[in-house]
Amino acid sequence: PVDYKTLGLSTYRDVVAVPMDLGTVRRLAEGTCDASDKRNGFANYVTCAELNAHVSLTFANAKAYNLPPTDVHIMAVALEEFWAPRWQALLKRSEDVQESLAAERECAVMNSEEIKVRRELANEEMRCAGVAADLDAARRRLEDLKRGAARSTLGMSPEEVVALQKDMTNLPKGYRAVARDLVAETEGAHRVPVDGVNQWSEVLDDLAGFGAVAHRRLQRFAKVRKRNKIAMESGKCSTPEWGFDAGT
Repeated sequence: PVDYKTLGLSTYRDVVAVPMDLGTVRRLAEGTCDASDKRNGFANYVTCAELNAHVSLTFANAKAYNLPPTDVHIMAVALEEFWAPRWQALLKRSEDVQESLAAERECAVMNSEEIKVRRELANEEMRCAGVAADLDAARRRLEDLKRGAARSTLGMSPEEVVALQKDMTNLPKGYRAVARDLVAETEGAHRVPVDGVNQWSEVLDDLAGFGAVAHRRLQRFAKVRKRNKIAMESGKCSTPEWGFDAGT
């Protein structure tokens, strides 16, 4: 800065409100702001505009205190003209850099949005795959149910009806209540007597007239009973303490 006290420039601060020089400008531009700069309220430049403002202030101070046609004034004007095109080039470069940074930020945002969309799409694809798997499992289960229903509703041959009649005739009393309930669930309670155990003969009389589903359920029940009986008699399982197989 101008050492106006040493130079005896007693009116310098009356003309120059904020002293500035190119040495200070260089330090602030290079990021080497020192203690004296800080005391004067200066800090390292953040923008090019701050640098240009101090360069212009330096020339303005020189011209204001040194009126024409002094050498200092002439030199200040010459340096100002020297600086003007360079400042325009620097400004253009700064604008280009800002535009480039803005484009990069926009690209980064777009990439981030694309990644977000891709992640959401992947999650949706996984969810859809899970739904598809559930639907496929449900379809297979439905097909199994259809096949089971088809078997259950398939009418019995006369030979099968005779065999079922025999199985139901020989059915122990402990099982008759369950068999009676199976028929009631399928055919309706009105088709069988309330006391199916003691009135089992009535169930047998109407057996041939029951529908295919009732026939198949009784047939399956008889098979399960026989299988349980064989397992208990062979010692493969113990006799249950409760239920219709208890004590048989």
